[in-house]
Amino acid sequence: MRAFSALLQQLAQARADAQRLQALSHWHAAAPLACRQAGLRLLAGAPQRRTLSLATLQQAAQLATGLPPWAWAASLQASADPAEAMALALPPPAEPDATTLSTWLDERAPAWKALPAPAQQQQAAAAWRQQSAAERQLLYRLLGAQFRSPLKPALLQAWAQAQGVVLPFQPRSPKALAPPPIGQPGTVRALLLYLEAGAALMATVALWSRRPHSEQELQAVVAAMARPAPAASQHVGENVLQCLPLGKASLAGLPQAALAQVQAVAARHTLQRFGPVRLLAPRLVLELRYEALSASRRHKSGLVCNDLQALAVCDDTAPLQSDVLPDVLARLSLPQQANPPGCNTMPAPASAALPNTSTT
Repeated sequence: MRAFSALLQQLAQARADAQRLQALSHWHAAAPLACRQAGLRLLAGAPQRRTLSLATLQQAAQLATGLPPWAWAASLQASADPAEAMALALPPPAEPDATTLSTWLDERAPAWKALPAPAQQQQAAAAWRQQSAAERQLLYRLLGAQFRSPLKPALLQAWAQAQGVVLPFQPRSPKALAPPPIGQPGTVRALLLYLEAGAALMATVALWSRRPHSEQELQAVVAAMARPAPAASQHVGENVLQCLPLGKASLAGLPQAALAQVQAVAARHTLQRFGPVRLLAPRLVLELRYEALSASRRHKSGLVCNDLQALAVCDDTAPLQSDVLPDVLARLSLPQQANPPGCNTMPAPASAALPNTSTT
């Protein structure tokens, strides 16, 4: 378990695919056969079996920390992720647990399934107290069937073919191969849209479909994003302002002061929560580096930024002045989408119905 949790941290913090493949190869060479098979199944996205209900997991996490209800609620308010809140609240273990990943998945965790909820909570709390912070978060997600692979399926398949490894589970492949990356590395100033809590913070950044005309129009988009279930089937007009996801980026390279800004924005401007993931109002602009751009029909923005890495928080750039989709599409010499399929859409306010007069 310890080696696999260390691998996950390395994958999350890696800045390029070459680093991810190197970390994967080192783990694979050192891990016992049963652990290799168990880890590869998880990385390939194999179906997971839930051992504890989400309610039991959260109660077990509070039990493990020994915090009173008000203190535990404050911890959740700060992190929005029960696994992270529990892992960080517990002190380092006096005697680290040496249970392997395969033993957890095949023996210990399945044995808890038949226990009553109070006994499950006691077992989970006792196990977490003997683990490192990274192991605690991993076990929490495994018990709740919430594990997400940090590797792209195509990258894992390419590694397996190069190494002559037979994957125990075949990851889903995209229906069509993506076009090759175009252009040189560059930077983009994008909006922080989703924030995923964890040992290594991950963010989804976004671009405006066009330049917002006013702060009032921006506020109208934010109000639409905050609705619990927007009607995705509604027609989206050509001039309706949208906030389109660009890609996921690691925030591991940001200095502590910038990470504190990100956390402060998340605390003040969370619109919706989906487990450990927060949907944020587009109020913070990040400068990000990408290795290359690719056109993509499967993505709402029409493009993909490969290997996005956050460089800095742009204090000098207002949300209205971040990069917009037409500007970034122009770097590919691609035609602009007249009607991009939006994610967070809304009926156009009066200002959004005006012709787009911004120069892009």
